[in-house]
Amino acid sequence: MSAPAPEVAKHVKKPFNKAAWREKKYSHGHKVEQWRDKQKLSMARNYQKMIRKDEKKAEFQNKGSKKENPNLEPIGEKKSLVEKMEDRRPAQSGYNRAKSKFEDKVASKQKKQEEILNRQKEKEEAIKKYKEKKAVKMKALSAKTRRGQPVMAGRIEMLLEQIQEQCKDD
Repeated sequence: MSAPAPEVAKHVKKPFNKAAWREKKYSHGHKVEQWRDKQKLSMARNYQKMIRKDEKKAEFQNKGSKKENPNLEPIGEKKSLVEKMEDRRPAQSGYNRAKSKFEDKVASKQKKQEEILNRQKEKEEAIKKYKEKKAVKMKALSAKTRRGQPVMAGRIEMLLEQIQEQCKDD
């Protein structure tokens, strides 16, 4: 009824070779052989890397020389001398670069110092204003008659001011 399926090539396990295994495991000659193979591969990689670097260097030098020779550029693509000068950024020497960096640091430090002083002045002014307001309030609240009774006029005025401020806010 059903035809037997064609036999698929089965993976046949190789018999264990103890002598070969011991040779790989314990033999100095085998380890030396592995080291030689690794060295060959390493040398081949280094050689290929060196060739790639030389090719890149040669390619860069060839392109660089073409760009500097104005006769090799097509006529329509030539830039005027003024445009070329605008394209270039002024190259700074190490000293000038360090000097400008230092000046930037000094300027930022000075700016921070000014900001700190401004904040400190604002804080002092706010404290001074608060203390004056508090002194006026205490004077009104601690006012006494000749007999030691509290003067109510100042207290009532303060209450009136508070009510007026609340009405303004609403």
